[in-house]
Amino acid sequence: MPYLPLETVHIGFIGALAFVVWAVRKSRRLFSLFAGLFFFAAGLLFYSTSISLPVDPSHLVHHVDGEAANFHGRILEMVHYPDGRGRVDLEIQSLDREGLSQRVHGRMRLFFGESPEDNREILPGDLVWLRTRMRHPALFGSPGEFNYPRYLCAHKIFVTGYLKSLRDMAVAPRDVPWYSADFFRRLRFNLASVIFRQDDAHSALTAALLVGDKSRLLPAQRETLARGGISHLFSISGLHLGLVAGYGYSLLLLGWRRSERLLLHFPPRRYLPLALIPLLLFYVMVTGGALPTLRAFFMAFVGILLWLSGWRTRPLNLVWAAAFIFLLIQPLLIFDVSFQLSFAAVTAIVACVGRWSSFCRDYPRCLRWFCLLGVTTLVASLATLPLVLANFHLLAPAGLLTNFVAVPAIALLALPLGLVAMAFLPLWPTAAQWLLSVVHPVLGMVQDATAWMIARPIFGGWRLFLSPWQTLGIALVVLVLMLPLRFRCGWVARIVTIGLCLVFFLWSLFPSGDTRRLTVTAVSVGQGDATLLSFGGTRHILVDGGGLYSDNFDVGERLVAPALGHIGVRRLDAVVLTHDHPDHRKGLVFILENFEVDQFWTTSTTDLSASPLGAVLARRGIPVRHFEPGWTAVDRFAPYRLNIFQPPLHLKAENDRSLVIQAELDEKGVLLTGDLERAGVEQLLLHPPLGEVCLLKMPHHGSAGSSPGKLIDHVQPEMAFVSAGRENVYRLPAAEVLEVLRASGIPLLRTDTQGTLRWSTDGRTQRVEIWEGGQFRRI
Repeated sequence: MPYLPLETVHIGFIGALAFVVWAVRKSRRLFSLFAGLFFFAAGLLFYSTSISLPVDPSHLVHHVDGEAANFHGRILEMVHYPDGRGRVDLEIQSLDREGLSQRVHGRMRLFFGESPEDNREILPGDLVWLRTRMRHPALFGSPGEFNYPRYLCAHKIFVTGYLKSLRDMAVAPRDVPWYSADFFRRLRFNLASVIFRQDDAHSALTAALLVGDKSRLLPAQRETLARGGISHLFSISGLHLGLVAGYGYSLLLLGWRRSERLLLHFPPRRYLPLALIPLLLFYVMVTGGALPTLRAFFMAFVGILLWLSGWRTRPLNLVWAAAFIFLLIQPLLIFDVSFQLSFAAVTAIVACVGRWSSFCRDYPRCLRWFCLLGVTTLVASLATLPLVLANFHLLAPAGLLTNFVAVPAIALLALPLGLVAMAFLPLWPTAAQWLLSVVHPVLGMVQDATAWMIARPIFGGWRLFLSPWQTLGIALVVLVLMLPLRFRCGWVARIVTIGLCLVFFLWSLFPSGDTRRLTVTAVSVGQGDATLLSFGGTRHILVDGGGLYSDNFDVGERLVAPALGHIGVRRLDAVVLTHDHPDHRKGLVFILENFEVDQFWTTSTTDLSASPLGAVLARRGIPVRHFEPGWTAVDRFAPYRLNIFQPPLHLKAENDRSLVIQAELDEKGVLLTGDLERAGVEQLLLHPPLGEVCLLKMPHHGSAGSSPGKLIDHVQPEMAFVSAGRENVYRLPAAEVLEVLRASGIPLLRTDTQGTLRWSTDGRTQRVEIWEGGQFRRI
C-alpha cells in the first residue's frame, strides 16, 4: 500500500483478515448492507493518506523544476493509438541535469506525438534514454471533470512528460525472466501485435476481446459499443474469466475421465477446480490484470479454497470481502470507475438474479438460458445506471436487446476460437492466423448488428449531463427498486419510497434560491474561452466553447458539457461563437449536438458551410443569427439588459471582429470582449458600452496587444478576469496587463491559477466564487 505508515499497514492487514474470516463464516440477513457501508468507510478513511505525494527525497516527484533533463529508465507499458500517437509508462532509474547524474526512482507517464513506421518494436522491459521536461499532472479546475491526477496517483504516477517522436528516445533491448511482470507485459504486447498485423477492419475489436488492448479502437467503434451497451464485452472482466474457467473445466474433465485412478481417488467435482487456478492466473496476467478480472480471480480462488475445506458461505460475502481487501491495498480504487462498475454489477447479480429469474425455472432449458441472460442484463444495467450517468453521461437502452446477440456470439464463437488461436500461435502459426481470420468477421457482425440497433428510434441512447442531486435521485430510485426484492419490503412501502425519490429528483430539476440574479461562470478550459451567462438560473447563454488545437481532447465533451450538467443547465437560449478560432469554436460542436439550443449567434464573416459546426447546426435545425455593426439590444431577457456589439466587418484580423457582449442587472453589469486586439478595442471605445461595468473579461486571454491601458481607463471596472491555460506557452496574461491592473487597483481573477470562476449579482451587491474541492467557494 503506497505511502501508509508501517503500523497502519499492520493494523489494516490484521483487521482485513478478521473481517474476511468473519465474512465467510457469518450469514446474517443484513450483513451485506453493513459490509457495504464498512468497506466504503474504509476506503474514505485511507484516501487522504494515499493521495499524498511520496516523502522520499529521491523520488522523481521532488525533481520537477520545469527544466528539461536526461532520463534513464525501463519501459513498463507502451500504448499506441490509431492516429500514430501513444504513451509510455516508465520506471525511471536516474536523471542527468547539467552533467550531474542522480539516482532517482518513480514512474513517469510519457506521451509521444508520433511513432515512426520504420522503428523496431519497443517492448516492455527494454531500457531507454530520453530527454524531456517533467510536469505535475493537474486538473483544469472545472465542475464535473475527470480527476486525471488522482487516476495517475492510483497507478503510482506523479509526473508526466512529452516527446515529439519516438525517434527521440534511445532504446536498448533487454531479456526478461519468464516469471517477471515484464515477461507477461511483453507477451501481451506481442499477442496484440500479431492480431494487428492482419490489418483487418475489426482487428482492434479482436485485440480488445482477447488481450484487453483497447488502444486501437477507433472513436466510432467506441461510440457504437457504448451506445449499444456492449462495451463490457470488450473489457476483460469476470465474464471472460468465467468463460475461460468453464471451457478449461470441460477440457480437463475430458482428460480426467480417461483415468480411473483419478476418478476414484480425486473426484473431479471436488479437486478439478483447484487445477484451474494456474490457468486462470495465467489468463489474468496475460490480459493485463484488469481490476474486474482480479476481483473475479480473487473470488474464484477463495471460493475454491472454501470448497476444498468444506466451508460454506454466501457469494455476496465473498464480494464484500474482495472489495474490502482491494480497498485496503489501494484506497484510491473507491474512486475508480472500473472498481465501482465491477462491484456494483456483481453485487446486484449475486443478490437479485436468483429471485428475479425464479419465474422462468419451469421453462425449457434453451429458453431458460435466454431468460437468465435477459434478467442478468437488466439487473446489471440497473445497478450500474447511476455510475454510468455520473461518469460517462450516457443512457443506452439498446443494451437490453443487443446483449441477446452479442453475448452468445462472443461466448460461443469469438472468445473460444480466439483463445485456441492464442494457444496455437507458438506451435502452429498458420492455424492460429486462420482462426483469427474467423474471429474478425464474427466481431464485425456483432458491431454491425449493434450499429443497426442504435440507428433505430429510441435505441440510439442519450447523452445526459446531470447535476449531482439528479444523479443521487436516480441512485435512490434504483436502490429502492432492488432492495425490496432482497429484503422483502412490502409493495406499499416500495411504491411510497420510489414516489419520494421521484419527488426529490423532480425538485432537483428546478432552480433554488434567489432567481433574480445575473451570473457569469468562466469555465476553466485551458488556453481557450467558455463563459456561461445565466439570467435568474433558468435562462442561459454559452459564449464560446473552448477547444485545444489538438484533436485528441474534446473540450466540449470533457469539460464544458460536464460543467453545464453539474451547474444544472439542460437548455441554452443561445450559443455564441464570438469569432471563428479553434480555441473558441471546437468545444461547441459537442454542445450543439447534445444540448437543446434555441439559437446560434456569430459574426457574419464566419463560414459555416463546410465545417462540423455548420453540419450539426443544419442537422438539428438550429437557427443562426448575425448582428449588424454597432450595438444591438436583445430584449428577450427582461428585466436583464443584454447588448451585442459587432465591430466593423472591414477589420482585417479575425480577433478584431469578435462579438462583444454586455449584460446588466440594475446597477451591475459585465462586459465580455472576446479576443479583441488593438483595432477592435479602438472601435469598442469609439462606441462605448452603456451602463456600469463591474466585471470585465480582459480581451484575448490577457494579451498586451489589446490596449489594456486604454480599455481599463475607459471602462473602469471593479474587477477583471482572464481565461488562459496553466503555464501556457504564450505567457498569458501578459506582464503588461498584470501591471496595468495592479496600478489601477483592480483585482484579477484567473482560470489558469484559480480554476472555474463564478461572479454573480442581484443588481446591488456582487459575489465571487471559485471552484475548489468539489464546490464553489466564496472568496
